[in-house]
Amino acid sequence: RDRLRSRGLGDVYKRQEEINDSVHQAQGIVMDATMNGFTMVTSKKDTLYISTMDRNIALEKGLLIGDTLEVSYTITEDEPGINIASAITKIH
Repeated sequence: RDRLRSRGLGDVYKRQEEINDSVHQAQGIVMDATMNGFTMVTSKKDTLYISTMDRNIALEKGLLIGDTLEVSYTITEDEPGINIASAITKIH
């Protein structure tokens, strides 16, 4: 008979930290933009805010509402809902 082992909460928190520390990828359409970031909607209808503050990210011809982007980002621990951009590519 197989026995299921219970994992402690430490394991749950560790797995969550590993998920948050990893780089995520998303493709979507820019819906709003500011000096420090932008909001995009993915094909799954998820809304993501991507922060570009303190990042050296340059896009050919800038960033416009309606642009389709491929974004690599990490999830922040201290500011839920804010994702830090690591790479942004404009899809032509």
